[in-house]
Amino acid sequence: MARTKTGVRVIAGTAGGRRLVVPGGTTVRPMTDRMKESVFSRLGPIPLPDRTALDLFAGSGSLGLEALSRGVEHVTFVERDPRLVEAIKTNVASCGFDRRADVRFDTVERIARQPAMASFDLVFADPPYPMADDAVTAILGDLVANGWVHDHTLLITHRQSDETAVLGSHWSSSGVHGFGSGFVILATVASPHDQNPG
Repeated sequence: MARTKTGVRVIAGTAGGRRLVVPGGTTVRPMTDRMKESVFSRLGPIPLPDRTALDLFAGSGSLGLEALSRGVEHVTFVERDPRLVEAIKTNVASCGFDRRADVRFDTVERIARQPAMASFDLVFADPPYPMADDAVTAILGDLVANGWVHDHTLLITHRQSDETAVLGSHWSSSGVHGFGSGFVILATVASPHDQNPG
């Protein structure tokens, strides 16, 4: 596998400045430093130590590694491309986070449909390709239905400017933040009263 050090890096924390490996020829759409810094600054009021995170469509692992570097206790990465799975493992090791990370080689769709092994405090969802609204809402609904999240979970999802901010009935947006060619949605699990059937 051809490995390339790229401009993708951990911004702050114990691994701040660490450049991440991304295999050549793979499809990744990482957040820019500006976008990532803005996202994590909005998490400021949330105490990250003892929190757990789920990094879906993990790519190089950029978001999950940033979370680990800033104090999140444990991150589970989910990625379907075997080349990127190996890159995540390399990046986790180079940052010294081996004991605080689990890397799953699987599709997000299949993982979300399975009963959860645990519920997570933070969920990052940054698909590297456009997704249809019904595919997005199905995944987000399955995460709730199958116990991957709890009442206080915070969802951070990245979409391109030509996509919509759809979340489905199981989630309630707490903010949409535009950044040039894309935007980030922060959301929490909707209360049962606010969740519509279907």
